Parts: sequence; C-alpha cells; structure tokens
Amino acid sequence: GGTNSRLKLILINKEEDIEPIEIASKVLKSFDYDSIENLLKSFLEEFEGTKNYPKFAVLGIPGAVENNTMLPLVNIPQWKKENGESLAKKLNLKKVIFLNDFVCIGYGILSELKEGETLIKLNKRISENNGKKLVIGPGTGLGVCYLIKNENEKFYNVYGSEGSHQDFAQQI
Repeated sequence: GGTNSRLKLILINKEEDIEPIEIASKVLKSFDYDSIENLLKSFLEEFEGTKNYPKFAVLGIPGAVENNTMLPLVNIPQWKKENGESLAKKLNLKKVIFLNDFVCIGYGILSELKEGETLIKLNKRISENNGKKLVIGPGTGLGVCYLIKNENEKFYNVYGSEGSHQDFAQQI
C-alpha cells in the first residue's frame, strides 16, 4: 500500500547454496518522510560502514513505475518522481530497482501458499498448473497483477496494473 513501508535487509549468498538470511526488518510510516530517499536513509543508517550495508535494493512501489522510475504516487503525494539509478548513487548502492508492489506480489505468489491463511480461493474450480493467474488485493488502493506462462517458458511473466485507477462508470 502506501500507509506503511515494510523494509527488510536480506543477505543472499549466490556462491553458496544457502537460504537467504534476514538481517533486519522495520515498518516505517511513509507519511513521516518527505521522500523515499530519506525513508531509506533512516532504515540504512545503522548499517552505514558495516559489512551488512546493502549493495542492491529492490523496492515495491504502490503506483506506476516506468523505465526504473517511480512516478509520483497518488497516496504519498510528498514523494516525488525518483529514478533508480539516481537513488542508487544517493544511497551509495550499486543498483536500485523499482517494481510496482503488485508485480512483487506476483513474483511471490507461486511460493508456498496456504489456503485460508495466505490464499483465499474465490471458487471451487481447479486451476491449471501452468494457467493464467490473477491477483487482486485491497488496501490503500486496489492492487492488481496477472501472471502468464507461455508453453515454452520455465517461469511466469508478471504484469502489474492499478485497479484503483480504473474507471468503471457506464458510458451513456
């Protein structure tokens, strides 16, 4: 959403076959910060100069993202447009990648979901293993993404949308 920013610092070791390790986790009120840069600086300040200072950041944004640029957000108006490359330089990171928040959820939707806890089935239909999938989530807005896997592909492609910005009014 936009009300809260949920931040995690995760250690991922690609050379060794070990599970990612959570170093830190924090929930910050988005409206307490005048920019995404200052929110991230607040989270990262305790890791400055340590071996745990991150090299990369992937940020799920509750709004539109174009060419790795976070566009102005409807629900956090004080945060202005921000580019990933520019933000990486400001935070001394190698790379910052912006994704729509529901694109992030779409990438995670195929993990272990438990019906009744993290998954609510809307009907009794049994889905195809490699069929199309739609994810909808109400919150500050209405997040939407869909997943499509082509026959010859190993993984799903995830496409984001902003359901809360749709016009459903009847045209007369």
